[in-house]
Parts: sequence; C-alpha cells; structure tokens
Amino acid sequence: MINVTEEENGTFTISWDENDPKESVLNTWTQEDFSNYLRSYCEKLIAESDNPDNANFTIEEALQQTIDEQTAEKVRQDSEDERLPRLFF
Repeated sequence: MINVTEEENGTFTISWDENDPKESVLNTWTQEDFSNYLRSYCEKLIAESDNPDNANFTIEEALQQTIDEQTAEKVRQDSEDERLPRLFF
C-alpha cells in the first residue's frame, strides 16, 4: 500500500511495500522521477479537467494508477511473448 505523508517542512515522504510484486516498480525511482511524474500527472489532470481550479487527486491514487498500468502492460507483453512460436535447436 502506497503511503504519502506531508512533513512539517512541506516536503512529502512516499513509502510502499518494496517486496510487493506490483509496488516494487517504484524501487528504482529517484526523487527526480517522483517529482517529474507528479508534475506531469498534475499537468495532465488539469488539462483534462472541466474545472481546473478544482482538479484534485491523491498522490497515492496517482501512483497506484501508474503501477496498475505498468503491471497490465507487462502482463500483456508477457502474454504476447508466450504466444510467439518457440524454436529449439
């Protein structure tokens, strides 16, 4: 489960289960990766919103959505790989 805590100094701490098969994709993300992702997600959300001044989301939901999308993409790729003919020599 992804948890985001706002610290007293205005920064955020993001934590997740590093051993979870889905959430472990975040293990390699840097602080810059998180910042870039959240910035682009906010820009996309505002651009798609009917009322940008009231567009809102939680960081946990945004990250979970990305994890789900990446996991689904990997499953699709794995499934496609399994459909390829195998050659044995």
